[in-house]
Amino acid sequence: MQDQNLKNVTETAVNLLSKSPNPRLNEIMAKLIQHLHTFASEVKLTEDEWMKGLEFLAAVGKIGLSEFIMLSDAIGLSKVVNIMNHPPLEGITESNFTGPYYRDEAPLLTSPFKIYSGCEEEGEQVLFSGQVMAPEGKPIAGALIELWQTAPNGLYDCVDDTQPDYNFRGQLYTDEQGRYQFQTLKPANYRFPSAGPVGQMLVALDRHTWHAAHIHFKVSADGYEHLVTQLFFKGDPYIKSDVVFAVRESLIINLQKHDSPEEAAQHNVKNPFHTAHYDFVLKPKC
Repeated sequence: MQDQNLKNVTETAVNLLSKSPNPRLNEIMAKLIQHLHTFASEVKLTEDEWMKGLEFLAAVGKIGLSEFIMLSDAIGLSKVVNIMNHPPLEGITESNFTGPYYRDEAPLLTSPFKIYSGCEEEGEQVLFSGQVMAPEGKPIAGALIELWQTAPNGLYDCVDDTQPDYNFRGQLYTDEQGRYQFQTLKPANYRFPSAGPVGQMLVALDRHTWHAAHIHFKVSADGYEHLVTQLFFKGDPYIKSDVVFAVRESLIINLQKHDSPEEAAQHNVKNPFHTAHYDFVLKPKC
């Protein structure tokens, strides 16, 4: 039996744990082992620190996948993976990561495409519109748009028992000219839950836990690659220091405030209200 040392224990682990019939799995496991062993050596990881790390991962796992997604988001891994898989292309709407709060099977909206129920007294109404198009400017009719956001209290429906199920979520199709519109309330910036292990990690690192206000979009159409992205709002105090590094310059939009009772009456909203506009450009499939 070979004597164990820092070099050959890594070589032995890689050799024994990268023999599956799946070459990609072998590649990933070999690099993971090598980098983990190198990390432990470089920081001279103590046994107490090693155990605390395992306990931290166990606490994340106890909560579930959503907490692991938060961890990935908070350390910038989600952004790295997103950029590698969806590199920015000129003329194409930039991608962004999904986050932990996406839910499928959101209700299909009908005109006037209001994505919330109640809460009018808590927030400012926003009329959102735009178009989905190809890079050459051709409108994409029948594109499916899924959207989700926080309520004005900074909480998603899935973590807030006071909201109706699927509140501030919905699906809609673009019209013949690729246009879409919906009515919502201005989303709030919000904090990662500080009681969970990821929140506690950020506090220990003296990192604020605020996520800039945003709306999530998932846009799909036949013949085009699916787009998942987020839109942020100019002037948000956390635009430059978003806790999960999500903000991209091309995804920051303006909210136009309207203070006109006549305009508000025309749109059947309270005065004052806001409008926002954004055109999505999809990448054709190869």
